[in-house]
Amino acid sequence: MYWFLKVFKKSLDFNGRARRKEFWIFVLFNFIFTTILGEIEKSIGSGAILGTLYYVIIFIPALTLNIRRLHDTARSGKNLFTPYILFIILIIFFNLKKIDAENISSNIEILVIFLLIGFVLFISSIWTLILFAKKGNIGENKYGEDPKKMEYK
Repeated sequence: MYWFLKVFKKSLDFNGRARRKEFWIFVLFNFIFTTILGEIEKSIGSGAILGTLYYVIIFIPALTLNIRRLHDTARSGKNLFTPYILFIILIIFFNLKKIDAENISSNIEILVIFLLIGFVLFISSIWTLILFAKKGNIGENKYGEDPKKMEYK
């Protein structure tokens, strides 16, 4: 629970670095909490009110944690936004072309562009996940001191 609460204590801190342990324990607790909230919502029939409220509460702390996790691998937090930017481009593309999901196969050019953007989105999401799992830089980097070293001081 210490690592989960630590994320909230640093919820407005976009600087510094976050260990893998801090990141993955936060992910684990979020999985547990959202599963419990989903079951509660299902049993009382409240829709997704509790889950939505929970996601609103954790959005900024999770964002700062993700950025600090990328900092631990000596990468800018801007790398985090690549999948989101591609997803937004995909949505804009659909809206500009007025694509009907049932008739998408009738226009092969649109289908190829859609699949290409979707593939790049998938690959960039996998790459971001790999960066989250990657061991952080040992010692100081341009984003701060090694969080493991700082922890034992």
